[in-house]
Amino acid sequence: MNYQVATNAGGVIQARLADRKVGPCKVSAADYYAVITKEEAVTLPPLSAALRQHTDGYRLYADGRSIIMQAASPRGILYAWQEWKRRGHIAAGFFKEEVPSRSFRAIHIDLRYGFWHRERLKEIIDTLIEFRYNTLILETENRLPLTRHPEIVAPEHFTPEDLAWLGAYAKERFLELIPLQQTLGHLEYALKLPQYAHLREVREQPEKEPLFYPGNTGA
Repeated sequence: MNYQVATNAGGVIQARLADRKVGPCKVSAADYYAVITKEEAVTLPPLSAALRQHTDGYRLYADGRSIIMQAASPRGILYAWQEWKRRGHIAAGFFKEEVPSRSFRAIHIDLRYGFWHRERLKEIIDTLIEFRYNTLILETENRLPLTRHPEIVAPEHFTPEDLAWLGAYAKERFLELIPLQQTLGHLEYALKLPQYAHLREVREQPEKEPLFYPGNTGA
């Protein structure tokens, strides 16, 4: 008998199950799920209180005719799918519930030290998801397409299309993207330029001065 698949956790999960898609399965459930089954219809039990409290947690189990993933969020389903793929095979009777020890799992990447194009960013985001980070703090430095101050922009920088793609790629994988931009300090990339010299806090070593002088109204 052919396996059937069903999920309500979004396109990124459906894409991961696409190689097994033979026909739709009717699923009755109050939460998010992904099901690979020989049945034409499946009714899923409710989630535990722990899984409802920790929305990134998941339940993964097999009963001989179905492999079932349940969670309170699409991200939880993604983690369940990763666990299933990591194991390679789960036998009938397998049951696992897992909840994260921390709700905020972030990594900070500073683009001061290098710029990555789309293919490399894909690899980085996919790796972060594999390690179950849920937040990427991206320090953009002078990599943004500043139209009012183009002289500040680095030769290698994001285009508006790049930024739209990056936001969409991260969102599809349930990764929150937080841009970080310095304000008064760590602005060497702008303050090293002669036209911004009058805005520096200290002017004896302009090439090393990262601070705006907040008393200057131009700052």
